[in-house]
Amino acid sequence: MAPDLYRDALVIDSMNNAGLTGDYLRTVRDAGVTAAMVPVSITDPFAAAVEKILDLRALVAANADAALIVRTVADIHAAKESNRLGLVLALEDSRQLDKDLRKVELFHDLGVRRMQLVYTTLNDAGAGPGDRVDTGLSRFGVALVEELQSRGVLLDLCHASPETLVDACAVATRPAIWSHTNARAVFDHPNNLTDEQLDLVAANGGVVGVSGIPFYAGGPGVRIDHLLDHVDHIVARIGVAHVGIGLAIFENHPRAFYDRFASLPREIYGDPPWSWPTGIATIAEFPNLATALVDRGYDTDAVRAILGGNHLRVLAAAWS
Repeated sequence: MAPDLYRDALVIDSMNNAGLTGDYLRTVRDAGVTAAMVPVSITDPFAAAVEKILDLRALVAANADAALIVRTVADIHAAKESNRLGLVLALEDSRQLDKDLRKVELFHDLGVRRMQLVYTTLNDAGAGPGDRVDTGLSRFGVALVEELQSRGVLLDLCHASPETLVDACAVATRPAIWSHTNARAVFDHPNNLTDEQLDLVAANGGVVGVSGIPFYAGGPGVRIDHLLDHVDHIVARIGVAHVGIGLAIFENHPRAFYDRFASLPREIYGDPPWSWPTGIATIAEFPNLATALVDRGYDTDAVRAILGGNHLRVLAAAWS
């Protein structure tokens, strides 16, 4: 059952942190992933972010037989039908805007379809879980949420502080995504969501991308079963309609790439390079998620929803 179900499903990974090359795009496609959201820029200034977007567009153009840039929901269906990987371009912070809301339209024109308000620490929009003082959403942050949603850019509330999260949900009029996080009740990490925060996801109509990041999923020795524990908890708390997969895998990078994470506190984030859970340690093992979900007792409709249907619903609502 699981292999056929997986082959026929629209599979959407709401976070892929890998180093992108032509060969890697084919690896993800061959793993049966229909579309992947990729953080083309994390905390770069404006000009550097634009350069990275142009570089990625050039990579996709050079590998047009294997991938396409996703701008609409129809593009995701086209990716499935043509056996290509759809790439949803994402900014993992809002520092790229230089506090200029006009740049939202520019990034949208370049193909960006998802933006995170905050990356871990305070910026012009709001605060992150790593900040000593939780300032919540700023005036600029309120205007940014409104601008993103009016322009058809999916709002990502990962890495937002508790008060920023509450404020953003109060302002938002369309569903948001928590692209790569887990349930704190299952594993206590400050970037995971409490049950009360999961309730905000449901009230917003949004979706959580359950992540394989080892320090979110369960710590040393984590296995694919631990991911399913997070899925089970979120389903029990807020329903199957609000759960997806945001594996957030780091692979295909040189060792030097991880030097940028040297300042992260080791007691919270462990030592890079990180190993993804046994059973889903590489993107090639993505199909194992379908088997694991079936083994946990999820029916066909639920598996389809978790593998991509819920993400697709939120994308349609955000981009319309």
